[in-house]
Amino acid sequence: MQKLYPKIRAVFLAFWQEALMYRAESLVWFIGGTILPLVMIALWLAAYRTVDRIGDYTVQDMVNYYVMFLVLNTLLTPHLEWAMGDSIRSGAFSIHLIRPLPYHLWQLAAEIAYKGVRIVFLVPMLLLFLLLFGLEMLGGLALRWEIAPILLASMVLSFLLNYCLKLCLGLLAFWVGQTAGIIESYAVVTMFLAGSIIPLDLMPAAVERVTHFLPFRYLYFFQVQLLQGRLDLLSALSGLAIQACWLLVCYLFVQWVFAAGVRRYGAYGG
Repeated sequence: MQKLYPKIRAVFLAFWQEALMYRAESLVWFIGGTILPLVMIALWLAAYRTVDRIGDYTVQDMVNYYVMFLVLNTLLTPHLEWAMGDSIRSGAFSIHLIRPLPYHLWQLAAEIAYKGVRIVFLVPMLLLFLLLFGLEMLGGLALRWEIAPILLASMVLSFLLNYCLKLCLGLLAFWVGQTAGIIESYAVVTMFLAGSIIPLDLMPAAVERVTHFLPFRYLYFFQVQLLQGRLDLLSALSGLAIQACWLLVCYLFVQWVFAAGVRRYGAYGG
């Protein structure tokens, strides 16, 4: 790893400069990502006009939920699957086979660099939410000190799990000519099963139970629960263990898919 560090650093700095060059494009994508949380907040505010509580959520909790979801989505979601498909189809992927840095580390350094620019956009967006909703957006935060290390570890695992899942989507281009439909379908499934549309604990009980054993719950919803103080220490540790297991499974699957894909790619001449 010590030998890889200078290479990862060089790739990171190169992509950081590229991210600054395309900051306007990054801003457009960032603003697009804020639309769904804003729409959902507006819908829930309308629903709360006649009731004080829906499930275990007050209106304060619900506003806080989607603000935190926006922050987590910005920090923890990589966007590499589209470019990967294009590079495999065009043959540009061949250059990665002779680079001294493994492909997954190359892409990881690029994603982290672009995240830095997104964070810069996130700060004024949070100030805007503060102006729109006041301090009530912070009222749902109830993170306990003993849960804080679990939250930090979970966020790291969430980013890596997201990254592995997106790698799998991008690598499908070795077998599928156009991956756009699969990527869009994945995005829709994730919106529902990760809690983007509605908190998972407000879904029908049978559906909610199933989500405990799927990776999507641990992308964002698990972290929001930790931030809102909805999990005790044992539940938090259990969720972190499940998340780590899913990361291991996805990582091993990525290694297998990558190796199989490269063999197929080489067979067709790249």
